[in-house]
Amino acid sequence: MRAIAFAVSLAAVFAIPAAAEEDPRRAADLMIEAGRYGVMLDQVERSLQMPKRYPPQPALDEDLGQRLYVSQELRAAVLRYNAAQFDVCRLRIVDAQLCAGPYLPGWLAEPADADVALNVLEARTRAAGEGILPLWDALCTLAIESTGDESFCAIE
Repeated sequence: MRAIAFAVSLAAVFAIPAAAEEDPRRAADLMIEAGRYGVMLDQVERSLQMPKRYPPQPALDEDLGQRLYVSQELRAAVLRYNAAQFDVCRLRIVDAQLCAGPYLPGWLAEPADADVALNVLEARTRAAGEGILPLWDALCTLAIESTGDESFCAIE
């Protein structure tokens, strides 16, 4: 017990200084650095719009091509959901319960060309919908109230 008490008192002596003692210029430098990442991603998006030659994709009439399409669309939807959720939560547009955290399923780490079984894709599609639909419903309700356009979120 004495060893534990000694270790705790020793840790207090070498504790990291409180945030109030930090150099305020560091925060400004970090603001600039974080802002650069947004600019970099703007440039990435612009580069993707440039005419390029991309490797051929599997034909969508093949089973593998269809599964890859579903997998890649799910991946894109989840990433777009996380960006949208971040924006609306930062602006406090929706209830806090919709802002619990990003949706980061483990399969996002799989290679983009992973061949995933159809039953697994079905389960992933359902799970993604469970995350995306509540945010979509909340934002559609707000948009319809704001515009008066009942077809604002019509899909088909």
